[in-house]
Amino acid sequence: MDAPLEHRLVVIESQLAQLEHLVDRLNEVIQSQDLELRQFKKAQQHLVSKLESFTQDAIPPHNQPPPHYQ
Repeated sequence: MDAPLEHRLVVIESQLAQLEHLVDRLNEVIQSQDLELRQFKKAQQHLVSKLESFTQDAIPPHNQPPPHYQ
């Protein structure tokens, strides 16, 4: 194998190793963000549930007559 071809192969292998490392890092970031997103969604659902419960307790239904009619 002549030197220029061997040099090109070394460069290609080096670049491939760097790309593999980059893909691994990106995968770690995606997994971390997925976990964080799931936690945010769970917290949001909890807050929506509490808000709905609060508004149902605080606001009287529309079909009840006002207190002075009773």
